Amino acid sequence: MKLHEMLRAVPELRADELPSADPLREDGALAEVGLIDVRHDLLTSEVWLLLDCHGALQIDKGSTAVLVVQDATEFIWNAPSRGSMTWWTILGWHVAQVPAGISFTAGMFPDGQFTVTGESASFYVGDTPEGLGPILDMAESRPNEVRESLPQWTSEFTLLASTHS
Repeated sequence: MKLHEMLRAVPELRADELPSADPLREDGALAEVGLIDVRHDLLTSEVWLLLDCHGALQIDKGSTAVLVVQDATEFIWNAPSRGSMTWWTILGWHVAQVPAGISFTAGMFPDGQFTVTGESASFYVGDTPEGLGPILDMAESRPNEVRESLPQWTSEFTLLASTHS
């Protein structure tokens, strides 16, 4: 199933296994994970984070992950303007229960932060064909080559584990 098709099945989609770390309940669970893309579906009020798990300290199974925040009420991205492609790595991950539901804040390298809040969330870990290969050097590769080597919303996705709030 393609990632974007999987997202339409949320929250009914469930895996038999839990991920090795649970970012819906554990601070630091996404340490050293790369943030590849963010989508905000305004029709359904969902925010989707596409994550690369190659360098993850806590996620030991799966190359790619997706965090879905349902009934999103807030999404804030704070980072300086960058003139070139940038690999955003999550250094700090904090999860909190708030009156609106659940809130996540990530400190990013280099020099960024985001917060997303919603009524509930789901986290999926799996493999994509692109996620199983090496990450290209952004300084030595063309932007389209780098993008093609990374998981996309249209990538085939094999679900290995999931958790839900």
